[in-house]
Amino acid sequence: MSYYWSTYQSEWATDLVFRDARVLRWLYPRWLLHALTTFTSTEVMRFLGRRLPLSGAVPTRFAGEVVSDLRQGEEGCRSNTG
Repeated sequence: MSYYWSTYQSEWATDLVFRDARVLRWLYPRWLLHALTTFTSTEVMRFLGRRLPLSGAVPTRFAGEVVSDLRQGEEGCRSNTG
């Protein structure tokens, strides 16, 4: 018996280790800018584990909560401090 496997969508995760912190400090703002200007609300909701219809549209009845604060941090970066 033979099997044939396929996938419609898949996700790969990679952990990166930087030997030199300066390289990460140089790359990090560029990655943040890319994320802020590229990702849509649909992609963010999928990342957060929300189910969406095949059309990708965010349901109009979505009752999620958006929380923000006035703590200062890097643009696009969520602070975890208390």
